[in-house]
Amino acid sequence: MVNGESDNWQKLFLDISAVIKKKWNEQNSFDEEGDVAPETVALRNAFNAFPYKTDLFIMDSNDVSTPFGEGRWWTVVKIDFTQPDSSEIIFHGKFPIQELRSGVAIPEAFHLSGSDFDDLAIRGWQEHEFEWVIQILPYLINEKPEEYANELYSWLVSGYPQQFAKRFLKTLDFTELYKLMPDAVKTDADLLERDPDHRYRLGPPTLTRLYEDTRGLILIPQIPESVRGTFGLAKQLHTYAYFEDYFYTVSAHYAYLAVEAGVHARWSESLPQNVTLQYRDDRYDVISPVHQQIVDIAHERRWKMEKVLVNGQPFPYNTRLLLNWMVAEKIIGKWIRRRLEIAIHMRNAYSHLERAPVAWSCMADLHAASELINIMFHSLPSDKYEE
Repeated sequence: MVNGESDNWQKLFLDISAVIKKKWNEQNSFDEEGDVAPETVALRNAFNAFPYKTDLFIMDSNDVSTPFGEGRWWTVVKIDFTQPDSSEIIFHGKFPIQELRSGVAIPEAFHLSGSDFDDLAIRGWQEHEFEWVIQILPYLINEKPEEYANELYSWLVSGYPQQFAKRFLKTLDFTELYKLMPDAVKTDADLLERDPDHRYRLGPPTLTRLYEDTRGLILIPQIPESVRGTFGLAKQLHTYAYFEDYFYTVSAHYAYLAVEAGVHARWSESLPQNVTLQYRDDRYDVISPVHQQIVDIAHERRWKMEKVLVNGQPFPYNTRLLLNWMVAEKIIGKWIRRRLEIAIHMRNAYSHLERAPVAWSCMADLHAASELINIMFHSLPSDKYEE
């Protein structure tokens, strides 16, 4: 340490810390910790824990060639994130780059070798657990403290927020709190056995028979892959209910999810490739959007859904309006509309009730779902979708 320097450097890092804390608090405010994610609280506490223990020295580039024509005096800083709220700011002195490259002048606290200073385009390192970071800065930070504070803040908040804040993250470990034990270990053979509690099982006795039940439920070529994939999962869940009866319930849920996805997708399929969204005087062009994408754009731009126009027409932003649209376009009649309303109600029932219904068979749900999805897309020309 250079005599007489410690007080000045401590004051400098207190000033730098004040800029960092102020910047965080200006950009992020909340009344109660429960109002935001625990990660946000941890990040606030991490920034408010500045200054951390810091080692630094000044490097004299001594007129050697630098990558971008930087000046002569550089600062090398090591911040130890395991030691927050520290007054330990250690200045190790000033060293010519030739001595650093030879390895004889590098302060031990930095754990660097002479080769680390060969390429001055490399501006630092961070330890893999983010215990510390070393920065090589092409200026004297005591001459530009606010610039350094802003750079450090931006680097942490945009590049490494989780790593930086992890030591301040407070979460409840329910396993430890309640001394919970994991489920019993099972072998592959154990997992391939049927659940012994299949007392209420109503379906056929084999995997192949369950598969046979659903393999004839085929969607027409006009159905988008997103809807097709969801319905395919419903069919697979029905087959593997051989092992667990409750898979019937999940199968029925996914069947109705596919129906509701089909309601949205049918409207999206009606759109041309180039679409203009409008909200009052605000216009936004988008190529081949889907329904949810338009919803996301409207939310992002703070548009009121009921005022959004899609190519000059009102945006049907919920399922009721989508069903109205299909009836108005004569894609479905009122009878099919009522059946679709029941399907969407069932999807809600499986999703949102405190105690969801339990299905002991779901073939009727799968049949209804495949029929309703096919009806919605039947009016589209099939040759466009055939391979």
